[in-house]
Amino acid sequence: MNIHAEKRLIDRLPQRSVADSGFAHSTMIETLRQLPLHHIEGIWKFPATGSEVAIVRSNPDINNPTAPVNLYHIILFTSDSRAIRPGTIMGFITPSSTQGEYDARIYTSSVGSTLIMPKTFTLTLAENDTSLRFKQKKSAFSINLWRLLPYLWRYTIHPNTSTDTQTDGCIRIFPEPPVPREPIYL
Repeated sequence: MNIHAEKRLIDRLPQRSVADSGFAHSTMIETLRQLPLHHIEGIWKFPATGSEVAIVRSNPDINNPTAPVNLYHIILFTSDSRAIRPGTIMGFITPSSTQGEYDARIYTSSVGSTLIMPKTFTLTLAENDTSLRFKQKKSAFSINLWRLLPYLWRYTIHPNTSTDTQTDGCIRIFPEPPVPREPIYL
């Protein structure tokens, strides 16, 4: 059996997003309150845009909290775009072999109210579970077709360089972390 040839759970993400017509904020929060949450589960906020997402198990079983979980859903909670409805599934997450790291497949573009173009990401959870960093996986090489014009002898394939200065990510807002990100003045 070749493990590399197996289809991963996150690869089951459809090419276009699907919205849950029965989504309600109160139901999602109540579900999260009843479950013993995993480290990544909760409601997360993107500070750059103000959008909020909920990360929950694909099939939360309140009666059996020790059931094995291999897949989490990223569900839009609130958005800065009025076209995209709350309850839209934005991506899938699976745990990786490293503690605090997760593999994800997340939509990266939108057309009207539909999310499209899923890409693969690595999510890194901070040690205190208060922030989640997103890093898009890229191939080792890129092809730039514009380089074909006007000179045919230019290199069209060039290596991608890795930049670790990426700060895209979320901060946890539910459940509230024990140590706040900003000091609280009395």
